[in-house]
This record gives sequence, structure tokens and C-alpha cells, in this order.
Amino acid sequence: MPAGVELHRLPTGLEFHRLRDCLREPPRSQTYAAAARALLHELQDTDRIDAAADIARLRLYDARDAAWRELECWTFAENGGFDLSDRGESFLMRGQAYIAAREAVERWRERARRVPTTDLGKLLERVAAAEDAIDPA
Repeated sequence: MPAGVELHRLPTGLEFHRLRDCLREPPRSQTYAAAARALLHELQDTDRIDAAADIARLRLYDARDAAWRELECWTFAENGGFDLSDRGESFLMRGQAYIAAREAVERWRERARRVPTTDLGKLLERVAAAEDAIDPA
């Protein structure tokens, strides 16, 4: 093997040995996946990670992102675009849809009574509720 390849492989081996030495249960093989599983297992065993809470938090973020995407697509379509995946539309129009969606949610939050009576109102309320679920402050 050329010298460059040997040098490239050497740190990986050293890093694997260092990782193995600091874990109670070392990785079963010298792969990134095995190292990740061993690290995750170590973190769970020492209560430094709460997988259930992380999954719940991830679901909240996914729900929020989906609501925002839907609102931005609706805004984009209302302003003459077909959908945000249409590569033929201008970047400027997409940016305007993004800004309009943010402003619509802001105005919705400022309302004294937030009773969604239209599809747009329901979508705005869904976005606001998803944001509030993540950051209730």
C-alpha cells in the first residue's frame, strides 16, 4: 500500500482504540455505525440521554416544520406559483412566500380571539400551536 493510505488509516485505528478504552462496552466492529451504537448505548446506560424525550421533541419539530411548509406552499400558490417544488419559479417569489407566511402567523398571534373559521385560519392556528408546543414561553 502507498504510504499515504497507511497514514490515512492509522488515525482511524488509534481513534477506535481510544473510543474502545473509554467505553464500558466497546464497539463490536471498527465501523462508524458500531461506534455510534456503542456511544448511544453508553449514554443511555449512564442516563446522559433520554431517547423517549428526544423522539418526542423530534416529533414536535417535524409537526412544526410540516405546518410551516404547508403554509408557505399555500402562500406561494396564492401568489401565482404552482408549488414550492416547482423549479421554474423565481427564487424571489419563494422568498416572498416565506415572508408572507411569517407575517400571517404574526398577525394571527396578535388577534384577540383566534378562532379558525377558514382553511387558512386552521393552518395558521396549526402553525402557531406547533410553535407553542416547542417553545411555550
